[in-house]
Amino acid sequence: MKHARWFPVLLLQAAIVCVGRADTAPELSTIVAASAAKLPAGGIVAAEIDATGVRFSSAGAFAPRDGFAPERVVFEIGSITKVFTALLLAETVAEGKAPLDDRIAQHLPAELKLHPAVAAITLAQLSSHTSGLPGTLSDFRPADPLDPYADFTSKRLLAIVSALRPKQPPPQPAEYSNLGVGLLGLILERIHGKPFAELVAERITGPLGMRDTTIDLSPDQQARFAPPHDGAKAVKPWRIPGLAGAGALRSTAADLALFAQALLDGRDAPLAAAWELIRRPQA
Repeated sequence: MKHARWFPVLLLQAAIVCVGRADTAPELSTIVAASAAKLPAGGIVAAEIDATGVRFSSAGAFAPRDGFAPERVVFEIGSITKVFTALLLAETVAEGKAPLDDRIAQHLPAELKLHPAVAAITLAQLSSHTSGLPGTLSDFRPADPLDPYADFTSKRLLAIVSALRPKQPPPQPAEYSNLGVGLLGLILERIHGKPFAELVAERITGPLGMRDTTIDLSPDQQARFAPPHDGAKAVKPWRIPGLAGAGALRSTAADLALFAQALLDGRDAPLAAAWELIRRPQA
């Protein structure tokens, strides 16, 4: 999401995940410490995965500090959420519930009036950022600038999409779009008849045993939550109800190491077919 904001952890794509020899661990610790020293606040948790298992390295000063292993500290993981959204789309395709070339108009309310160039956008184009939808919201005036998406609902998302008047039909040159992937998350909710968080839990985090990857934190998870920062200043966590698929998840280094292992484990692992599909170029 586009605002100056430091998330005090690097995980999976946003993290250092090394797959290789066991004797690389000291070098990884050195890299983590050097990188953490450059942060204005917070710290880094990194996972190294090889044939012997997973090792975690951490550095910096992220709260909460006491009583919790660094790999169990809960962080906002921001746009890593988009990987989960893409996997949900791939599973939807594999189950025959919607092909990648379905147009979004087929899965939005019939009464919603869409410009033809918007109606023609496909599910694949939403996921590959080639839909032509804007990367950020114009004339964005949140009720709380410190928690800017808290009052951004799916109803408002659909109103924005309905008002768009693109000059060209899709596909467009790739442009990163939180709006597009947020809309994809909403469409997946409509296809399956379940909230985004429930889909993630049933289809990804539950089967993989990722107990700390969620949107709404339990009291135990809240106690382990590390606040995000704007520079050196701690700021409010973001709530993103209307764009959940674009960046609403929270997680831990331990959970995301499980996630990485599942994606690396090959054809017999859970999510293998979905992972194979989302790795194919679509744009």
